[in-house]
Amino acid sequence: TTQFVEGQSLAFVAAAGSSNVLPQSLTVNSAGSPIYTSESYTTTGNASWLMVSNCGGPTPIFCAVTVNAADLTAGTYSGQISFTGSGSSQTLNVPVTLTVVDPNSAFLNPLPGGLTFVSGSGFDAPPQTIQITNGGIGTLTWSASATTFSPTASANWLTVSPGGTAPSALTISVSSAGLASGTYLGDVVVQGGGASFTIPVSLVVPSSANNAFESTEELTFTGA
Repeated sequence: TTQFVEGQSLAFVAAAGSSNVLPQSLTVNSAGSPIYTSESYTTTGNASWLMVSNCGGPTPIFCAVTVNAADLTAGTYSGQISFTGSGSSQTLNVPVTLTVVDPNSAFLNPLPGGLTFVSGSGFDAPPQTIQITNGGIGTLTWSASATTFSPTASANWLTVSPGGTAPSALTISVSSAGLASGTYLGDVVVQGGGASFTIPVSLVVPSSANNAFESTEELTFTGA
């Protein structure tokens, strides 16, 4: 049965008056055949702080989701991005949360909007490291957790390092062991300062019939 892969959500943190929050990359995929989709989005109240671009078309699709806190006061704002399958009853709703914080408090600086790994054919992509920094003042402690959505939520292919005190590093790792070819979706949620950021993660496991970049031996050049 063809259906959307569900479970994703997005969370942003921004200082009040900020308009330079990094966008997040949202991947919309389906289990089974591709679904041709259209999108719409809504927010609570009348504030138009949520924007979506590059959405629509057959799955998988890759959307850029941005927020703008320039006209918002401190508080938590909720929105939703809805996807509808053309000519079918398939729908997908992705909740979006924006936490606007006092710029004089400790809060998470903007984080990368998405990570993609390519693994398989006997190799795994190297871990990726993200620096967690404090965008305000005071002490910021943080924690991280990983969740996977597709094709099966039980596949433990995504792991993260423990939390710490900013500035410090978050390491995100993947393993393709036991996974069939396909695109797997998950996210990493970083919490700190009373708010959270999501980092969408995609793992692409290519078919053995396809070529994929693999790690090579180190190359050394010596000048004359």
